Amino acid sequence: MKYNVNIKEAEFLTRLINFHFFTYDREKSTISYIHTEGVESRTMAQNTPFKDFTSERYNSRYRKNHYHKNKGLPIYVWEDIDLFVKLKNKMNKFRDVLLHIVLKLK
Repeated sequence: MKYNVNIKEAEFLTRLINFHFFTYDREKSTISYIHTEGVESRTMAQNTPFKDFTSERYNSRYRKNHYHKNKGLPIYVWEDIDLFVKLKNKMNKFRDVLLHIVLKLK
């Protein structure tokens, strides 16, 4: 049985993004490289409905629909200043400590 594998490569300083496409053959335990495409490629245009969203529109939609909603996890966005990132990191660490305490009490 073969599976498609897609890997996103992002260079955060230049914001250059490439997508690498592979197939995985489970019986042979092999991964085969197919090709690499940029953000503006035909494949990405067909499979990325959010491509033309502004950051604000995407972030708003993500906040409403993301998988970990109501789990106390912060949402990191490109526009976050260092202070907000540090506060979100501290919030994650605090949440982690609380979870460990709760799990030990069970």
